[in-house]
Amino acid sequence: MNLRLISLITGFCWSLLALSSQAVSLSFVSSSDESLNLGLISQVSSDEQIREDMLIEGMDKGILGDYQGAIEDFTEVIDLYPDSAEAYYNRGIAYSKLGNYDAAIADYNQAISLNSNLAEAYVDRAKIYFHFGNSSKGLKDLQRAADIFKQQGNTIAYNQTVEMIQKLQ
Repeated sequence: MNLRLISLITGFCWSLLALSSQAVSLSFVSSSDESLNLGLISQVSSDEQIREDMLIEGMDKGILGDYQGAIEDFTEVIDLYPDSAEAYYNRGIAYSKLGNYDAAIADYNQAISLNSNLAEAYVDRAKIYFHFGNSSKGLKDLQRAADIFKQQGNTIAYNQTVEMIQKLQ
């Protein structure tokens, strides 16, 4: 399932990490006890699954229009996992839907600082900049998003972003 596609459709970011990337991140652990390594991988996988489940609960609420409930869920994720760019990004979407644009910008900024390749955060931040007449910042964000989409091989999002840029110039 392409969760980025769901993100484009719903406005909420569904990006799940593969278990194999978690195992790679633990490859530096050295121990003569293999069960310790497996336990660490299992613990991280379980912890990651809990985080993803919490994110999905918030996204479900957002999709159903319960933006305040989504904000509460994403805030809980952030409290437990402060390095979750996806939680900040999705909470930014919910804040934006409620018209709290300052909070949305702050969350998009944090999401970008945690994951500078989260192109969707640049796009959504650009929309707010354009809403308030700051077209130079908006165009800069859209260009950055287009570059990231192109690097990621996301042709559909890249073309949509380039089309937005052309319409707004």
